[in-house]
Amino acid sequence: MNTDKIYESSREEIALEIKGTVQLEAGNNEKAISIFNSATSVYPKNPYFYYLSGYTKQNLKMYIDAIKDFEYYLEIHQNHYNALFRIGLCLQHLNNFQRALEYYNKSVEYFKEFKTTIENLSEDLHKNENINGNYFNIPKEKIYGNRANVKMSLNDWGGALDDCENAITINADYPQPYFLRGVYFYNSEEHEKAKKDLKKAASLGFEQANTTLKQLYGNETSNDTFFTEVKQFADSPEAKQRTGGILMRTGFKPEINSVLSEFDSLNISIMQQVAESYLKNMWQQYKKVAGEINDFYKAVIAYEVSKAIEELYPQIDQDNFWKTIFNNAHKSFK
Repeated sequence: MNTDKIYESSREEIALEIKGTVQLEAGNNEKAISIFNSATSVYPKNPYFYYLSGYTKQNLKMYIDAIKDFEYYLEIHQNHYNALFRIGLCLQHLNNFQRALEYYNKSVEYFKEFKTTIENLSEDLHKNENINGNYFNIPKEKIYGNRANVKMSLNDWGGALDDCENAITINADYPQPYFLRGVYFYNSEEHEKAKKDLKKAASLGFEQANTTLKQLYGNETSNDTFFTEVKQFADSPEAKQRTGGILMRTGFKPEINSVLSEFDSLNISIMQQVAESYLKNMWQQYKKVAGEINDFYKAVIAYEVSKAIEELYPQIDQDNFWKTIFNNAHKSFK
């Protein structure tokens, strides 16, 4: 791996990098920009401040100013795929799709897995435990996904589908290309393919896919097709693999059993109340970690809770039970 570090920050510079980035990640974009602008006047040869300033301005939708900062960065580190991607993204937001495509093409061309300015900046910043810094490294599948989106805007459907395939080949769990391909299939009136890809994107956490499914095909969460697909996924090797080789029900069972054992006698109503309370708690925990939880994963977790209870009390009608607790919990979950 190339470790070409083109700029070595002094202690004073690192302190400013951290100070500004803490403000950036706290959502205090104006304060962050003020810090980075002051830093560029004192340390004009430090490329990190230009990149961080550009990223902050991008967050504030100051796309033209952001592009100027990324261009300053590229003067110091030519053809760095990360900054090329960011300029492409800003141009895409400005609806300048042809120029955005040119920069995404360059980002793909110069994409390399090696340490350069931004990756080393990330190392400096990660010395501070309060900093995430996940916006420094752009995965290649994201570049392909964004380029596919731009190509669709330019009516290059064949090129867009090729980029969707490229993105999925790199990372089959990246949702954007499934969503874009699903939209393409819908416009081509290939509805079964469209629904399959949109549901796949939704299952991978792409919330817009859920919204699009409901707009195009009705409320997928209220019919048997939705529950069938949730069940198929929950019982699949893929679901088990995603949870470290152990089904969620295995972890749920002792916790649920501990609560149910406190009751002198049990009936289906009590079991449902316990299950719904536990389910909403699990949804809240997932949402806290992931930032959001879509209906598909809510239903998967509901299915796993019902399977845990079925293993404890085989007499329940598990198929009806899990749909009931999902629908009831879904109505009151915020």
